[in-house]
Amino acid sequence: MFITVGPYRLAGEFFEKRKLRNQCVNGTCSGACCKEGVYLNLYDAQRIVAHQDKIQPYLAEPFDFSKWDFSRPSYISTPVRHADTPHETCWFQMHNQRCAIHAYALDAKITLKDIKPYFCLFFPLTLTDIDINVSEIGVDPKAYDTCLVASETEAWLYQQFEDDLRQAIGDEYYAEIKRRFP
Repeated sequence: MFITVGPYRLAGEFFEKRKLRNQCVNGTCSGACCKEGVYLNLYDAQRIVAHQDKIQPYLAEPFDFSKWDFSRPSYISTPVRHADTPHETCWFQMHNQRCAIHAYALDAKITLKDIKPYFCLFFPLTLTDIDINVSEIGVDPKAYDTCLVASETEAWLYQQFEDDLRQAIGDEYYAEIKRRFP
């Protein structure tokens, strides 16, 4: 099931009531969603590399950006530390579990969308390709294991992800959701 709102196709899960809440909204993010890194497009990687010297002090361990493999642009991902171990983590995750790119952007007063990878910005939402020309916005399955925690009260998931949906589809289309659903 999916719901069409303007030009957007939203997964039916947004329109289900669940006893879940997004713990990251309240600043209690554990950083667990970043453990495996994230896929990037070449543009994302180039924007990060352009700031490599200024990002370096934020990293838990120095990273040699010249070793980042761009030979297959469709398979670029953030580098990981301690790969294939229980301690695997995105290289850009700091000791406090926050994102080094995000922290640097805030300190340098750079708009997050101008440096942070697209899928990091979009998380906990994701795009699911349904057809060659159709994508659906849904909740990233990883969010159920990382961001979403049990709640005593039942709420619509679209309400839990209001800020994220507003960023993805805009205020006008989010207002349409609120008109159509309680």
